[in-house]
Amino acid sequence: MKYIFLRILVFVMLSEIAFSQTGGEIIERLKKKYASVNDALVKFEQTVKYGMSKFEQTFSGTLYFKKQNKYRIETDEQVIVTDGNTSWLYSKVNKQVIIDKYKEDKNSTSPDKFLFSISDEYIAIVLKVETVNGRKVYVVKLTPKDEDSSIESVKIWVVENSLDVMRVEIIDINGTVTVYNVKSVKLNSGLADDVFKFTIPPSVKVVDLR
Repeated sequence: MKYIFLRILVFVMLSEIAFSQTGGEIIERLKKKYASVNDALVKFEQTVKYGMSKFEQTFSGTLYFKKQNKYRIETDEQVIVTDGNTSWLYSKVNKQVIIDKYKEDKNSTSPDKFLFSISDEYIAIVLKVETVNGRKVYVVKLTPKDEDSSIESVKIWVVENSLDVMRVEIIDINGTVTVYNVKSVKLNSGLADDVFKFTIPPSVKVVDLR
């Protein structure tokens, strides 16, 4: 299933990548912090600027995440859900639900991948250090090692002390720029597995690709 709106936010769990000493320390701290994360609820604002047309749109959304490939993304236009076995894509505009088997795709930009499990698929460097609202922030650039990746590059803004991720910018091979601004994050709140099941609304078209 193609995820039609995702280029997403990034918490980082990186290994076997080249960093400066400072960058290496940041990554080790991130790995330690997020190794204990079992679930998360993230509210975000997403802005997409399409490469060719320069058309731009902004909307808000909520991501629910749980380990073992479970996530749910809700926006005004659509809902994407997977329980690790089955995936549902519900378009509110088209009144259609597409059901498919969950498939792990190394080129996908699904949020769970970028938030919690980036490993050795990217080369990472610390580009610069900024001060944002009085806080020291590292800007880290990720470049995919796979030449066939649909992603050209990713940049993340990581707060030094708290290791909060404030912002993510993703550029794909078509020149489309997607920016995620993180509004809030709640970790280990005990999300129930039922959150990662989808109940099909009445009077919608169902396309089952399983």
